[in-house]
Amino acid sequence: SSGINAEWPLRPGVVDLLLRVFYKNTPDKEEAMTFSTSLQNLCSNKRLQKISGEYLDTIIAALNYSNLAQSDDIINMLNEIKSNDKLTTSHQNLIIKLDKYIIVTEDKEWKHLYTFKHPGTGTCTETGKCGFILRITLQDGNFTTELCINSEDYTDTGLHFHDIISAHEMFWYRTWSGHTAAG
Repeated sequence: SSGINAEWPLRPGVVDLLLRVFYKNTPDKEEAMTFSTSLQNLCSNKRLQKISGEYLDTIIAALNYSNLAQSDDIINMLNEIKSNDKLTTSHQNLIIKLDKYIIVTEDKEWKHLYTFKHPGTGTCTETGKCGFILRITLQDGNFTTELCINSEDYTDTGLHFHDIISAHEMFWYRTWSGHTAAG
């Protein structure tokens, strides 16, 4: 397998973890400051990528309509994170949906195929659609996500890859849509 290893679970995990912590127990001011300082240290050591301000705006907008008792506290913390240049980026989000997946090895390895034409690609004359593949591997209970960059990974998938994007420019965010239960 070839590609650039992307430790994506850490990136959105910060906000996911924050939301879970607040849901179970609202941290006091000191705990919130410690959390923020820890995030800054992780970002400055390049062990954690900055989070998109646009993504935070989406969560804040949803929380404004939430009946969750801790919504105001969570919104305040997310606004603090958003206003900190060491923690957030102004990169614009592009939402890309999974087109299909291929099982490489049952219960161990999958290829997730995404159709995506990067704005910097220009006119493309290659066969198939512009896109990229993420190889998901399960080993010892841990998932690894890898951006596939070798042409053999794209054989018989209907996609081709332009070497214009890299894993360090990608963020994995989960979004849900639909109806929620009342109350």
